Amino acid sequence: MPLQLFRQTKPPPAPALPEQPEAILVVRLSARGDVMFATPIIQALRSRYPGAHLTWVVENAASDVVLHHPELDEVVVWDRGAWKRLLREGRLRDLWRAFREFRRVLRGRRYDLAIDMQGLLRSGAVTWLSGAPVRVGLGSKEGSSIFMTHRYPTGIEISEMSGEPRLMARWLGLDVTEFSLDLHLGPRVDRGAQEKLAEAGVAEPFILLVPFTTRPWKHWVESRWAALAGELKEEFRLPVVLVGGPSDREAADRLLAEAGGALVDLVGKTSLGEAVAVVSRAGLVVGVDTALTHAAHGFLRPTICVFGPAGYTAPPTPVARMVRHWLDCVPCQALGKPIRCGDDYTCMKLITTRDIMVHARELLETPSAPA
Repeated sequence: MPLQLFRQTKPPPAPALPEQPEAILVVRLSARGDVMFATPIIQALRSRYPGAHLTWVVENAASDVVLHHPELDEVVVWDRGAWKRLLREGRLRDLWRAFREFRRVLRGRRYDLAIDMQGLLRSGAVTWLSGAPVRVGLGSKEGSSIFMTHRYPTGIEISEMSGEPRLMARWLGLDVTEFSLDLHLGPRVDRGAQEKLAEAGVAEPFILLVPFTTRPWKHWVESRWAALAGELKEEFRLPVVLVGGPSDREAADRLLAEAGGALVDLVGKTSLGEAVAVVSRAGLVVGVDTALTHAAHGFLRPTICVFGPAGYTAPPTPVARMVRHWLDCVPCQALGKPIRCGDDYTCMKLITTRDIMVHARELLETPSAPA
């Protein structure tokens, strides 16, 4: 496997951080998988600043990723969707009230340090609204650098998932020795997941398939998921569960029909939080480059990642494996480069069920790490 160093850019001098900040704000609004990859900074900040009040700002759709983290003192959930509805409906006075309340909450904590882990215009604006005198941005695209006092450039080294957050944390002088996904579920969603599994007649251990994603170049060949389900069930005699959201229903029905009873259907039957809790209980997760697959790394679940053009290597956990074909053109998704094969996605089509079964045998013969 080739060394993945896509661009070398020397970072600027690190900012002088407050010696003993009383309050620190972390801004990572979306998406769920990217919020997961940013979670290691929580423990890194807590280790350096044990007495600081630590707050995270996140949008509704990804809030359950950080809502129950024991090292966060506060989670501010921004209902951006509600703001957009108010704007569409012309309710500008209500929108102004919502904005003022949001600003009041951010300013009221008097943050000494604010860190934008997303680098977009909206996340930069939220960081600036905090009023923190030191504001550090990761990448700071879309003109959001105007909101920052310091900026860490992206594209320095993309060799693993969570790579840029780790490099930024190290640049800030934080300890990144143990910089791994740090996920915590609330008891309600965990109970919900247990109930959904019980209703479907699924006992632990089970195998979980995560085949759905919004990006076409991340999809594996659909018919091979059905074949894989049959092979996994026949060899390991374990339930094989299919998980996804309501928008995946049509594709799920095709898989279920082709699999001929080899799959247990949980698609659209769980909340997002419950789906993550299902992941945390799986004996093996096989999935594409999407949030639920990444969640498995946070719970140290045995995981097989089916990857194509994206520029990542395997996550740094002892029970994670990556299946991909390193063609000369891979990774073509690095730093926004165009996909060279058009819509063919050759590197994904080359992956076979045999490639996955080799890793499945290895991981299922190894005792699972604790959840």
